[in-house]
Amino acid sequence: MFFFKRASKSVKLISAIALLSCAIFVIGAASSHRHHKSVTQHKSKKLYIISTNDLHQHTRYKKDIDGFIAGFKAKHKSPVIWLDAGDVLEVFKKFRGKATRDDMFKWISKCDGCVPGNHDYYKGLNYLADMSWKYNVPYICSNISSYPEGIKKLHVITYKGKPSNIIVRKGLKIGIVGICAPEMNHRRKSDAAFKVCPCCCSKIKDKVKWLRKRCDFVILLTHQKDKLDYKAAKYAGADVVIGGHSHSKSSSQNRVWHHVVTKAGWKGEYIGVTTISKKLINGHWQTSSSSYLAKMKK
Repeated sequence: MFFFKRASKSVKLISAIALLSCAIFVIGAASSHRHHKSVTQHKSKKLYIISTNDLHQHTRYKKDIDGFIAGFKAKHKSPVIWLDAGDVLEVFKKFRGKATRDDMFKWISKCDGCVPGNHDYYKGLNYLADMSWKYNVPYICSNISSYPEGIKKLHVITYKGKPSNIIVRKGLKIGIVGICAPEMNHRRKSDAAFKVCPCCCSKIKDKVKWLRKRCDFVILLTHQKDKLDYKAAKYAGADVVIGGHSHSKSSSQNRVWHHVVTKAGWKGEYIGVTTISKKLINGHWQTSSSSYLAKMKK
């Protein structure tokens, strides 16, 4: 009888050890599985950019553009921003649209960021500054190297109350490097001290690197020739280039070292639609981008 009792206790002890070992194995396996998932888990983020450029006081497509932007924002959960690449004004009457200068500044003040083009200087920096402050135009001027003394500064976007290249939309930080027109052919003599550096100067590259460490996306917004935009796409280090000035049409078909350069003609007949997608794979963000030009109805 004593032998059977001891045997019974031994069996119970062995069973308990077996159950404990099994539990440890299951917990270990679950822990290993959770760790494996955390390593290979994909996180993603996306940004849509609607872009206009070289409107030259033409508002024929304004309703279509405004409607497109509103509809696009309603359709997509990810942030959608509108950027303008300059030349909202026009020097020469034969190329100028029917909208007044006030009309254009009022309209462009609704965008998320813009740069001044060479035609925008023709009334003088003081005038441009006055209008930018009157309508709170969100200029981004990253490449200004010299500004005339005694002339009012342009109104620029701010972040936490200070001039900045960062905007925040739906919790995502978007860095925008603005390249003001390097061609000053419509600048007044009184503004001769106003100078800018080229798109791939060390100042711009350093700005892109600085934003890379702090932002989810980095965009180069320019008003310059195509060849300079392609150079910027190759060397500046931004996710995409959104440009103007040349009146050319450029989208995903014009990739430079896997970077998209988007330019949407002029007058607003076309607008650019650019997508930047990022996925976190094994601790590293993988970036892809694409763009197309949407033709407005009229």
